[in-house]
Amino acid sequence: MKIKFTLLILIVCINSYAQNYVQGLVYMKTVDTFSTDMSVGYPAMVSMAATYGIDSIYYPFKGLGNDTLDHTCAIRFHNTAQAGQFILDLKGMTACHYVEEVPMHITTFTPNDPQFSNQWSLQKIEAPAAWNVSKGSAAKIVAIIDNGVLTTHEDLAANMWVNTAEKNGITGIDDDLNGYVDDINGYDVADRDGNPNPPSGILSSNPFIHGTHCAGIAAGVTNNGKGIASIGYGLRIMAVKCTQSSDSGNTLSATLDGITYAIRNNANIISMSFGSENGTSTMETLLSTARQRGIVCLASAGNDNSSTPFYPAAIGSVISVGATDQSDKKAGFSNYGSTVDIMAPGVGILSTIASGNNAYGNLSGTSMSCPLVAGLAGLILSASPNLTPAQVEANLKSNADNIASLNPTFNGQLGAGRINARKSLDDFGNTNNVGILAIGDDQLNIFPNPFYDFIKLNLLSGEIDKVSLFDINGRAISETNTDKIDTRYLNSGIYFIHVSLKDGATKSIRLSKI
Repeated sequence: MKIKFTLLILIVCINSYAQNYVQGLVYMKTVDTFSTDMSVGYPAMVSMAATYGIDSIYYPFKGLGNDTLDHTCAIRFHNTAQAGQFILDLKGMTACHYVEEVPMHITTFTPNDPQFSNQWSLQKIEAPAAWNVSKGSAAKIVAIIDNGVLTTHEDLAANMWVNTAEKNGITGIDDDLNGYVDDINGYDVADRDGNPNPPSGILSSNPFIHGTHCAGIAAGVTNNGKGIASIGYGLRIMAVKCTQSSDSGNTLSATLDGITYAIRNNANIISMSFGSENGTSTMETLLSTARQRGIVCLASAGNDNSSTPFYPAAIGSVISVGATDQSDKKAGFSNYGSTVDIMAPGVGILSTIASGNNAYGNLSGTSMSCPLVAGLAGLILSASPNLTPAQVEANLKSNADNIASLNPTFNGQLGAGRINARKSLDDFGNTNNVGILAIGDDQLNIFPNPFYDFIKLNLLSGEIDKVSLFDINGRAISETNTDKIDTRYLNSGIYFIHVSLKDGATKSIRLSKI
């Protein structure tokens, strides 16, 4: 799916196919009982080929472990003047379950005059204290799904993800057989080549600086005596370019192809600083599949100062990130509402830009907030590599600073609060391991198990009424209504925790103490 999202300045969309949707591309999901490959001459499709100028039919998501995606084909056509009738004809096929147009996404930033200033955002979230615990493992990869990353920038080059098979292979050959040729640092899924860099020679005011700015926020090289520091410190950046170099730079036409690339190439975190008000089932299924495969997915909440759901951020499997200013107030442009999960600094954020290998500048937007949280997610995974996406999300939320009193007109609409890196990493700072108990999604999930001295409860949903600890014989040991349990006095062995929430739900889990 070639979704054009906008980089966030949110541009007001005009209700027309050409403005709101990528032209010449639709996704069709066939019924589950239909096993024929649409790309090999299915009669009903052949009869429409000349009328609508069908260029190609292919299955971009096959092999990701999801039946819905396996049955979803992409159809490219060039007779876009008859797009509406083409979609109606596709829907009329007996093999068709549904057809979806591809939303045009925009990047989510509000540019201002670049200036070199202090990185107030890292101080606000207490990043230096977090780095005492984790400086970001090179084994953890954050995919920047955007309009390109300047891979040679002095503050990015050393932290770029490297596909060693392609780097040491033969130019023009898919050396690692992953379906992408010469993808050394990532891939350009829009122009379909191994160069994920933005066009060369761009100015600091060009929208193509966006992806490089986001990459620097998430995982720019830190403590190298150059430019900026990043929250992710030593994480690796996978550059995924979703904008054709011939485009203006503020639209992304191939975001789902970009997400698919990140999934197939084992990214740990997917950062998406783009969106639109149009969601699709294909997008939702793809991102749900990513989360099921252990990938933490984050997206910017949008810059319309609106509570209207913004996609992909509003999808349940994605962490939606809004923006705050230096006073912890909601940024004037930031979206808000029930679909926002967390807030992060997003005003006047200094980072790398693509106008030169030593260029830096300030940008504002939920585009900047999203990679900041993505980098923090990478620190958390570096400290505790086997956490699930649900546990990472629980950590971010339970350790966020409460900013409700500073934003009284947005009560309950700014997610769990503003991220705090120090608090998030405190869970892992003690050599006497803390067990992180994620509560939500109708289950309990603890990591690590066995644990050592403390159990910290991270609520994905609900409010604790009572937490009871029992020994293996069912005898009550302790009872509390706080989010941290001191178990240093317990002997090694098997225990049970029973959690009661104020909404009446109850959950239990068996765990071991060393």
